[in-house]
Amino acid sequence: EDFAVSFNAVTERARELPRTSVSREYSDMLIAAAESEESAFRQLRDRWQPNSLSLFEALEQQRSEAARIQRNVEDLALELEKELEEASDPEKLEAIEDLSQALEPIGDDWEISHYDYASLLKDALRLDDIELLATLDQLIRQSSAVVEAIDGLAATDATEDAIKELQGVAEIEHRALTKIYATLSRSIKEPSVPSDDPVAPGEDEPVTPVGPTAGQLLESLQPIVKKAETTLKEVNRTISKDLDGSAMADLEEVQEFIVAYEVLLTDWDEFHLGYNNWRRTEGGCDRTEVLENLNQFHIRINELGRKVRDLPQSGYLLPMYNLLVEAVEREEGAVRTLRTSWQPFTVDAFIAVDRERDNANRLRREASIALEELTGRS
Repeated sequence: EDFAVSFNAVTERARELPRTSVSREYSDMLIAAAESEESAFRQLRDRWQPNSLSLFEALEQQRSEAARIQRNVEDLALELEKELEEASDPEKLEAIEDLSQALEPIGDDWEISHYDYASLLKDALRLDDIELLATLDQLIRQSSAVVEAIDGLAATDATEDAIKELQGVAEIEHRALTKIYATLSRSIKEPSVPSDDPVAPGEDEPVTPVGPTAGQLLESLQPIVKKAETTLKEVNRTISKDLDGSAMADLEEVQEFIVAYEVLLTDWDEFHLGYNNWRRTEGGCDRTEVLENLNQFHIRINELGRKVRDLPQSGYLLPMYNLLVEAVEREEGAVRTLRTSWQPFTVDAFIAVDRERDNANRLRREASIALEELTGRS
């Protein structure tokens, strides 16, 4: 009862953890773990039976799961704290600021290139071959300039990943444009081949296209351009987030959570310490001490038994002697059984002893009455 009630303080402490945008997930994980463990203690309180281990085992499983969640939350929080500390580093912020300024003209040129591509895709059907190839050549030059500009960016530990992402999509886009240009150049030089089908009089000879049309080739570039645009937006968004001071605010929030978590963990550990001590003594029952006491009772009743058997038993004293011997033998047997069968928190063995003590007291009273009668006659 005491543990089931007092654990509620741990649960309440968990519910008081900061629940900001940074720490909400961590707090919810700990609250759920505390509530589950509290429920396990209530079940132990409500369903416990002597010598039953299943509820204790269920509680230990819940404690293990709670400990796993604690370790997981602690690892995640410390890892996030480290990341935010790095993100808040002045040198890193300076490098990100430099990258932001350098990316601005590159992004503008890239955007112009994508606008020109969209225009070409729209006008491809009305352009002749010369105009189409010339426009494609201009796009390739623009793309090449973007690739060279990105390759020329100064990479640091803070900006290396972002630059690699941009390099990757820019190079893919440039290679795709170059391949489209080469394919269209070949198709213009070899526009068609005669068909083997018979030609009716007065009809033109049918031709079979060599490959995909200019429109199809240009449309195949759309997902690549979309990927490049998305990557550039994501990089700029990340840069803006790093530079707007949110990393420092997030760092303060996660550090506040870590302090509150350490207080919670102290309370949680103190509770477990008390519970572990209680379990170690089987709920305050010291088996060694009990067994020592039972051995002493067994020794004392055996000593009493010897004294009883040494009483006079001649003549008129024999009936009284037999009554006392039977009485002490009953108690001897009951104490011996108690010593060998005793279990913590069970009362059956003690009930058997009390029953034999009552029988022994009855026999002793009979012996006392008989002795009084004998003394009165004498």
